[in-house]
Amino acid sequence: MRGGLEVDGTTFVAGAPIVWRFVVENAGTTPIAFQDGGDSYAQGPLHFTWLVRDAAGSVECDLRASPEPMAGGGGSSKRVLAPGERIATWLAPQVGCPALSVIGRHRLRVVRILTQDGEAPASCSTILVPDTTTTPIDDRGVTLDRECEAFLLASPAVASEVEIEVVPYDVDAVRAAIRAALRQPAEQRRQMLGRYAIWLAFRLDLDPNWGAEPDVELERLMAALPVDWPAPAEQ
Repeated sequence: MRGGLEVDGTTFVAGAPIVWRFVVENAGTTPIAFQDGGDSYAQGPLHFTWLVRDAAGSVECDLRASPEPMAGGGGSSKRVLAPGERIATWLAPQVGCPALSVIGRHRLRVVRILTQDGEAPASCSTILVPDTTTTPIDDRGVTLDRECEAFLLASPAVASEVEIEVVPYDVDAVRAAIRAALRQPAEQRRQMLGRYAIWLAFRLDLDPNWGAEPDVELERLMAALPVDWPAPAEQ
């Protein structure tokens, strides 16, 4: 298997949407069966596990070792990736990592393991997975038993890294970035913009309009953008 993040830029204004595709291709000669969906949480689809570090290498966000309080799930289905076939999933990493609106450089690493969830050992979660593409496995301090480790190592995996720079907030630049994102037609991208809109509403201390179309909600939020980016809420 091969693939990774497809990004359309690496410099972002603080608060502007970060929405990327993660592409997976079956580069082998046999089909790959895996579970798709059932992982919809506030932080995004959690079959994808994120680790974010700052310019000094300090961990800023680690969804495996330090996940936020979670509730979610959703419907899922078994998919089969034929040899030579590619699939893409849109992701919005900032909804699961508040640090991505902090000025500075950030290195993001994301891992996707194509697991057949129904075959996983009872002790083995198939969301917030470790990084099985490294030797030894990077479990982020969340230990695996031998049966789970063997199951995950036997499942095809891809890891991808990108470094971005977040530059100071500018209200007009954020509005321009949102409008540019809304002009992109991909339906799943629009769904991720809907997640970004929920994140932005909370960041602006507003109640989200649950169920609103992304373009309608983001027009409302663009009108509410302040002159200065709000400071993070105290933990």
